[in-house]
Amino acid sequence: MLYQDRLYKVKQTIENVLENQPPSVDTAALYEEINETNAGTKEDPIPYNNNMELFEGKYYSQNGITYKCTRNTGQAVYQDLSGLVGIYVEVAN
Repeated sequence: MLYQDRLYKVKQTIENVLENQPPSVDTAALYEEINETNAGTKEDPIPYNNNMELFEGKYYSQNGITYKCTRNTGQAVYQDLSGLVGIYVEVAN
């Protein structure tokens, strides 16, 4: 589903998006952001918006910094990428 120009995967069966339950960290059990536009390469990193699963070998960008994912998260993560350095990502050179 699209919400505010971002693509989300609905993780639970719900009839429709309720105005009081839009995609956010508070409704993380319902939605996960996905990106089908960017390649995830160093030249075309995926913009990270704090509700995405990270995939090993892909590049993500946040706050003007590009990161390389060093291992799969297996589920959506919500922390800023800067807080995941050494766990799931490294700053790309």
